[in-house]
Amino acid sequence: MRGHSEAARRVDERGLDLAAQRPIFDLPVSQKSKAPLTPSPAPDIAVGTCHGRLSWIMRRAVSDQGMTFPPSRDLALVDLFNVGPAAKTDRDYEDLLDLAGELIRRAVGKPPSATTIEVGCRLYGGFTNVRGDPTEQHARTLKKLRRLRSVQDGVRILPEIARSLGCMPNAVLSGTYKNGGQKMVDQMLAHDVYHFAGTRQYERIVLVADDDDYIPAIISTGLKTTVELLWLRRRATGLNDEIVPTNVVLLTDGAWTR
Repeated sequence: MRGHSEAARRVDERGLDLAAQRPIFDLPVSQKSKAPLTPSPAPDIAVGTCHGRLSWIMRRAVSDQGMTFPPSRDLALVDLFNVGPAAKTDRDYEDLLDLAGELIRRAVGKPPSATTIEVGCRLYGGFTNVRGDPTEQHARTLKKLRRLRSVQDGVRILPEIARSLGCMPNAVLSGTYKNGGQKMVDQMLAHDVYHFAGTRQYERIVLVADDDDYIPAIISTGLKTTVELLWLRRRATGLNDEIVPTNVVLLTDGAWTR
């Protein structure tokens, strides 16, 4: 990898292939007690709910003839080793990426039939050592990344391994793995939430992480942008849920807790 160009590394770390389909079910929703889940003010948002469960949320672009075109892409930011911190073997990495894909698809929801939505996906972890070289975590994740590259139930995931900040994509950060543990990963992800929401390139940002360290980033991002933020956590409630902005949707999923 060290002899490759930066462009080649980015191509290697992105998902392009398709995989077999399997059913995905609706996501149980934990909503803030201060307000029910409501659609964004934009008129092209459609929200389906059933007894506190998120059925689907998506934006649609409709032509003058009434035909529905593929919606703009969403972006999922995943703290991968927060989803499954004990991954050591190849089988562990397979299970980890399968779970990450399931959580992402259930968070964005199943679109109406005959519609496919695309979800960009950045995976965060201790992927670079202090010399700037890819780590074993990077190698094992890259080896199994095809398990996340798929179209299932109308949701296409396009994954990449995040080794740089979104605001400086050509500058790989060294030392995200140091002294036997992850470094800077929470801060990378928090800054990318703020960055990508600010670009307005995506209609929804999905954060998959169960860590209160993201509360400040979620609050500041929600106050500065109208982009919808979906925060999927392992736990149903948190200490600061009452003060998060109204464009932040708090989600919990039983698939993560079992």
